[in-house]
Amino acid sequence: HIRHPHYVSLLIVGFGLALLYYSALALLIALLAVPIMIWSILDEEKLLIKQYGEKYKKYMKEVPWRLIPKIF
Repeated sequence: HIRHPHYVSLLIVGFGLALLYYSALALLIALLAVPIMIWSILDEEKLLIKQYGEKYKKYMKEVPWRLIPKIF
């Protein structure tokens, strides 16, 4: 359903810990991690296209969502 489940799991853990400990600092860190992860994903996908070419482009069409289905 998504191409980058590892990044999603890291975000879930980050936001989960912030909620568990009622920590504004942890929430801020989790929020700051989102654009960093998006940037990493976009950079990683460029590398994967370069490395695997059409096979990865086909995979991208088969699995269109990066992190959250129907959003990104």
